[in-house]
Amino acid sequence: MSFVNKIKIALFILFIVANGLLISYYVANNQTGFVNSNVINDAKRIMANKNITLENDKLPNLPKRANKYVASNGMATKQDIATHILGVDCVMLDVNVYQNDEYNMWINGCNYDILPTAESAPMVTKPLAAAEKDCMEWLDTHGLKDKYTKASQVVLIPEESLVKCSFNKVLDGVPIVGAYINVWCNGNGVTKVEGRNWLNSTFEITSRDKILSVAELLVNFANSRSSTDALIINSVELVYYIPNRVAEKVSIEMVPALQINADNGIFYVNAIDGKRI
Repeated sequence: MSFVNKIKIALFILFIVANGLLISYYVANNQTGFVNSNVINDAKRIMANKNITLENDKLPNLPKRANKYVASNGMATKQDIATHILGVDCVMLDVNVYQNDEYNMWINGCNYDILPTAESAPMVTKPLAAAEKDCMEWLDTHGLKDKYTKASQVVLIPEESLVKCSFNKVLDGVPIVGAYINVWCNGNGVTKVEGRNWLNSTFEITSRDKILSVAELLVNFANSRSSTDALIINSVELVYYIPNRVAEKVSIEMVPALQINADNGIFYVNAIDGKRI
């Protein structure tokens, strides 16, 4: 066997070994599939004591680790936010109200609403795909789109000839809850915008922590519940949870959490320490 062929074989073996190590690392840090049925049954027995039932026994495994972030808003005042969105020509009409030639904007803590100054004439609704594109372009034009922005829902409101496009932010493939923006549009363009904690934050990883299993988090949730009313859990998913913040320059810790979608509300449990949020 020639020296060149020996080198090729050695490189091929090295490639196989390297890929095997990468796969092992991925599996060790990212579980896939569903939680073992025996584990779920044990959790169900504990939850039953708190009058909680699972609608679906197939619960997704969570990764073994997740990043913890600090979300930093770079805008120090309400005027900064209004100027960022409406432009330098906007004026303050009241302590929480700003205006330019096209829009009025109300800022209240971490929430804001934007409406056109002139009411647009009713028109036939645009197709959903075209409406989503127009709304995304509006966000981009007004400095509200970043690399984390994803469309989460696009729905038709036929009685008003409107399309409502909802956007959230996604980090590491995980949605951020508590930060969203909704945009309504028709054939004339955007007719309304409402946002919450949507301030074009920067996200900095502060640590990568072990997180509890779905079963552990559900049991912790059950044990933290004081009510004895019946509760049906429809589904669960891993999210990043960002607390409310005022419209000023501030940094807030954002933690991975289990979102519990139930028949009478949505609940959150810190995925690292298992405490209710």
